[in-house]
Amino acid sequence: MEKIKKRLAAYAKKTITLTELEKLTKIQLHTYEDFANTILLLEEEGVLIMVKAKGRNGRTPSLAFQYRINKSPLKEGFHQELQRYRSQLHQAISIDFYFNEDPSIWKRDLPLSKRSTITSRNTSFQRNRCLHQNGAMNW
Repeated sequence: MEKIKKRLAAYAKKTITLTELEKLTKIQLHTYEDFANTILLLEEEGVLIMVKAKGRNGRTPSLAFQYRINKSPLKEGFHQELQRYRSQLHQAISIDFYFNEDPSIWKRDLPLSKRSTITSRNTSFQRNRCLHQNGAMNW
């Protein structure tokens, strides 16, 4: 289920047809019943929302022909991760941009953000040590 959620989160469009969902889940789900139960569970979780104008298929259990993808629940864990890093990274590094972007962009930029934080802290430490040694900072 997690792989399917990750694929939906990375899916470029806001809506997805039943056929596209089948292709997306083909590797993990082999029977219609497994597929339908998974899609219905995603409906219950609010990840997939039926596009009413497109209707439902006649099979049992019945599925919508098209769904709107609600990416908010899919990005919840990602947003929590960003919140954790917000408190760990240097205050000059703003990560607000990443809240609306694909998590892969954050994963790509994270090592640079960490290096920048380490560099900033080391520079600050070196500057304070230099000031202290020169008598500029009397504690």
